[in-house]
Amino acid sequence: MVIAVLLSFIGLGSPVAFNSVVSLTVNGLYTSYLIGNTLLLWRRVTGAVKPYSASDTTLTNTIESEFLTWGPWRIQEPFGTIINGFGCAYLFVMVLFSFWPIAINPEPATMNYSSLMCGSVAIFSVVYYLCWGKRTYTGPVIEIDAGVAK
Repeated sequence: MVIAVLLSFIGLGSPVAFNSVVSLTVNGLYTSYLIGNTLLLWRRVTGAVKPYSASDTTLTNTIESEFLTWGPWRIQEPFGTIINGFGCAYLFVMVLFSFWPIAINPEPATMNYSSLMCGSVAIFSVVYYLCWGKRTYTGPVIEIDAGVAK
């Protein structure tokens, strides 16, 4: 609640700063949807996910592609791929538009600097991962039932 109240004070001080924060938030939301939608589209196009079978007892909570299976609820082909394609196109356009300023011919004082903030965080994250995170990241923990064999 404290963070939400403090962020609400930005609108009292500078509408441009508030619009940049909202733009960055919208961009982060749509980018996260775009990543997931693109990965699902890739899996659909390459056929990397096995069809659903109610009798299949293979371990399905692993990141190895040969064990990924569809669940009982999904959109059948070709409609699923078409919907994922349209979703990726829509989200890509929305991500691009979220960086635009709110007025035509902006001046430096009214410019939307969310693209600078997003790019700075992305560059910092990549450099951080390459310099330190790559050596210490171990990946997710996968719980395995002792009675199930691969």
